[in-house]
Amino acid sequence: MKKIFNSIMAFAIAAFALTACEDVPAPYEIPSGSDTEEPVEGEYINESFATSFGDFTVHTVTGTPWVIDFSTAKASGYDNDSQVTTPSESYLVSPTIDLSNSEAAHIEFEYILRYATDYGTPDPTRKNRVLITDAYTGDPTTTTWEDITGQLTEGRDWNTFYDYVYNIGERYIGKPDVRMAFYYACQSQSATWEVKNVKVLEGNADDTPDTPDTPEQGEGDGTEANPYNVAAAISKASATGVYVKGYIVGYVSGLSYDDGTVFGADTCTVVTNLLIATSASESSAANCMPVQLPYGEVRDALNLSQNKGNLGQEVVLYGNIENYFRVPGVKGVTYAKLGDREIGSKPSQPVGGLLSESFASGQGQFKIVDVELGGMNYVWSHASSFSCMKASAYFNGGNVTAESWLVSPEFSLAGVDNPVVSFENAVNFLYDDALADHLQLLVSTDYDGSGNVSGASWTAVDFSPLPETNNGYTFVKSSASLKAFAGQAKVYIAFKYTSTEACAPTWEVKNLSVTDGEGGGDQPGGDDNPGGGDISGNTITVDVNSFGLPTNTAVNTLELADGTTLAFAKGDGRNEPKYYTTYGGSIRFYPSNVLTITASKPIASITIDCVDNGKTYNASGDLEVSAGSLAVSDESVGITAIGSNELVLRNTSTTTGDASILRIKSMIITYAE
Repeated sequence: MKKIFNSIMAFAIAAFALTACEDVPAPYEIPSGSDTEEPVEGEYINESFATSFGDFTVHTVTGTPWVIDFSTAKASGYDNDSQVTTPSESYLVSPTIDLSNSEAAHIEFEYILRYATDYGTPDPTRKNRVLITDAYTGDPTTTTWEDITGQLTEGRDWNTFYDYVYNIGERYIGKPDVRMAFYYACQSQSATWEVKNVKVLEGNADDTPDTPDTPEQGEGDGTEANPYNVAAAISKASATGVYVKGYIVGYVSGLSYDDGTVFGADTCTVVTNLLIATSASESSAANCMPVQLPYGEVRDALNLSQNKGNLGQEVVLYGNIENYFRVPGVKGVTYAKLGDREIGSKPSQPVGGLLSESFASGQGQFKIVDVELGGMNYVWSHASSFSCMKASAYFNGGNVTAESWLVSPEFSLAGVDNPVVSFENAVNFLYDDALADHLQLLVSTDYDGSGNVSGASWTAVDFSPLPETNNGYTFVKSSASLKAFAGQAKVYIAFKYTSTEACAPTWEVKNLSVTDGEGGGDQPGGDDNPGGGDISGNTITVDVNSFGLPTNTAVNTLELADGTTLAFAKGDGRNEPKYYTTYGGSIRFYPSNVLTITASKPIASITIDCVDNGKTYNASGDLEVSAGSLAVSDESVGITAIGSNELVLRNTSTTTGDASILRIKSMIITYAE
C-alpha cells in the first residue's frame, strides 16, 4: 500500500447510487463472532478475514453465502466439487464506522477476482460490488447504497492479490453510522471473489492503489505483418483468424492452468500444448497464454517434449484467441513460424503454387456468389462454432429453392503433374435425394473472378469417399483428382449448393487443400482429433474437449498423443456414441455402445470421470470389461489390474434415459511399469 497522509486531498472515483432492492425475501444472517484486532488511533476497521468474519455480518438473500476460505472472505455461486453454479445473492456488511470526528478517511483491501467476465465480455448477471451508506436499515436489501466499486481488476491466477483504495466522500465524513458492504450476485455463471485485509483508516490515500506487475504493453493488430504480442492477445480475449507472436517459455501439465503451468522444458512429456509470453524470461502464469497444439505437423514441430531446444525461441502462430484452460489462449493453429522455419500453411496462401484454406476463422479469400436466394439473406455462412463454411436453405421452418456458390481464389497448376484437391465435409438432411443433385465440386479454367459464374465453363469432378447424408454432422475427408487440369496457369474451384422446396440439405466444408500427389479420404472420426492427452511418466490424461470435436458429433476413432487409440462403436444399440459440448463437454456412451482401447504396451488401469453438470452418469453400473477389475462409483468408473494392450468396455444397460448413459468427461490411462 502507499503511505497514508492525513492532509493530502482526496482523489475522485466515479460513483452512482444503488437503489434499494424491492420485493426480495428477507435475508438470513450468519453471526460472525470476532477475532478482530484491537483498534488503534486512526483505525476504524482492521479485519483480515484470516479465520472469521470478525465484526462483519453475512446477509444472504438466496443461494450460496459468503464463506471464509483460504484465509479470505470468499463469494462464489460456483461449487468446485459438484461443478454446479447456484443462483446467489449475498452481502457482507461491516460494523458501524463512526466518522463523526473524522476529517478524511479511506477504505483499502486486497482481493482476487476471477471469472467476472465471459473471457473479456462483460456479463451483467455477475455482480461484484463495494457499497457504502450512512442510512443502514439493518436489512441490506432495503438500504439505499452508493456503489463505490470503481474498476476491479480481473485476475488470471489464485496467487496475485490486487489492491483497492477508495477515499470516502465528504458526504459521509462527520457521520456517526457509516457502513460499507461487499455484495455479490450471480445466475447461471458466477465470479469468484476473495477479499482480505480490509481497513478503514483516518486520512486520505496519497495515490491510486498499487497493482502487481502487469504484462508488457500490448502491441500489434493481429495481421501477419504486425502480429499481436501476448499482452495484446490476452487483452483481446477473443478473436478469430489472427496472428500472435510470443516466446516459448513452458507448458501446462494436467488439466488445471493454475496448478499445472511449468516454466522450462527439461522434464516436459506434454505434446499437446505450449506456454508463450511476451518476454522469454517470463515466470508468471498471469502473463502467459497457453497454446493448443493440433494433431499433426504443428504439434510435431513445436511441442517441448520432442523439441526441448524450442524453449526461449520466438514463434508466430496463426489461429484463434479463445478460452483454453479457462484463460485466453490460442487454439485452431494452422500455421506457425519458428525462426526461419514455416510449419503448416497460411490461410488462403498458395502452398508450393497451390491452395490451402481451413475456413477455421472465416471464408478466407473464397467468394460467395448467390445466384438465387428465394427471399433469404444468405445460403453460405461461416459456422464459427465448428470452424467451417456451411450452406443451408432451410428457412423459417421450411425448405427454400436456392443456388449459391463458394468459389476459390485463382491458383495455378502450371508445372504440376498430379494435382489433388482434398477437404473435409459433412452432409445432413439429404434424405433420399442424390448428393450430386444438390452438392457439387466444380472446376473452371476460364472464370474471370467477377462473380458471373454463369459466364464461365465449369466441370464437375467426383469426390470420394462421400459423407453419410442423414446421420448428423460427421466430417469425412474426401478428395478428387484434378489431373485433367494439370499444367493450367489459371484455375478456380467451387462448391455449388442447390436446393428445392422438397429438399434443402446442409453441407459443411473445412480444411481444403490442393496438393501435387495422391489424395485419400478418411473415414468419419479418423485422425481429426487435435487433442491427444497430456503425458506424464507412464500416465496419459485425456480431456475429451481437447479433441476439438463439434457438438452433436458421432465419435469413432480418436488417437492419443502416445499412439493409443480409443475406438468407439454403436454396437447393437439405437444410438451412436456422440460428443456434446453441453455442461463442459462429454462423450455420451449409450446402451450397447462399445469402446476398444488399444495401446502399444500393457495397460495397468483406467479411470473415467463420469460426473457431468453435478450429476452422475455411470450407466447405473451396467458396464462390462474384457479384462481387469471394474469398480463403479458416483464420480468415476475405475478399471484396475488390466495387464493387456487392449481393453473393451461395453454398456450393458437395459434401461432408458439418463440412468442408462455413461458420460465420459476425461480419462486417465496408466501403463504397466
